Amino acid sequence: MRIRFLFILALALTGASIAAPRAHAQAIGYSATVPVNDTSDAQRDHAFSVALGQVLTRTAGASITTASGYTDALGTASGLVQDYRYTRSASGASQPFVLQVQFDPAAVQQLAASLQKQIAAANATSGPATVGGAMAGSVGAANMSRQNVTVWVAPMQSGLDLPQLLSVLRANAQVASVEPVGADGDGVLLRLHARSAMSDVLPSLQAGGHLQLDPATHPGADLSLRWLR
Repeated sequence: MRIRFLFILALALTGASIAAPRAHAQAIGYSATVPVNDTSDAQRDHAFSVALGQVLTRTAGASITTASGYTDALGTASGLVQDYRYTRSASGASQPFVLQVQFDPAAVQQLAASLQKQIAAANATSGPATVGGAMAGSVGAANMSRQNVTVWVAPMQSGLDLPQLLSVLRANAQVASVEPVGADGDGVLLRLHARSAMSDVLPSLQAGGHLQLDPATHPGADLSLRWLR
C-alpha cells in the first residue's frame, strides 16, 4: 500500500514539475517591461499601452500594427492586465522605474485574432498595394524605398515628448541617426537616416507601440507618423 502511495505521489510531483515551467513560459510570453518616469496613473496607463503593443507584436507579428483597430486596441490595455509591479531601474538609467506588466493570455489571443481578421478583411477588399505594412497609395512607394527621409511626428503635448520620441527612435537598431530640423504647432519635423529602406524600418517602429503611420501628409515631410507615447 505504501509503495502504491509513493508511486502516485511521484507521478503527481512529476506532473507538477512539467506544468510549472509551461505556465511560467506562458506568463513570460504575455508580459512586458516598460521604463517609466514615475508611478502616476498617467504614466502607468501609457506603459500598459506600450506593453500591450509589445505583447501583441510578439503574439501575432509586426503586421498587427497595420490593423485599423490597432490604436483603439492599445487603449484597452488596462482591462487586459492581470498583474503589474514596479522595480527600480539600474543605476544610470534615463528613467528611474521599470513597470513589469502581465496580461491575460486568453484576452490577448482574442484581441490579436480580432486584429488579424481586420487585416484579412482589408486585404480582401483589394485596396491600395501595401509596402512594408504602409499604404503605398497614401505614403508613396518612392518614399518607402528611401533610407534618408524627412518625417513629421505629432502630436507633441509636453516638453517630455520630444526627448522620449528621440530616445525611442535612436534605440531602434534600424535607425542610424535622427535629428529635429523644425517644429510647427504640436508637431516636429525630423531628419531620419535609416540602415535600410523605410518599407523595412516602418514595421519595427510601429511594433514598439509608440508610433503609427499617419496617412495625412505634411508640407516638407516624406511621411507622417502619430506619436502614441
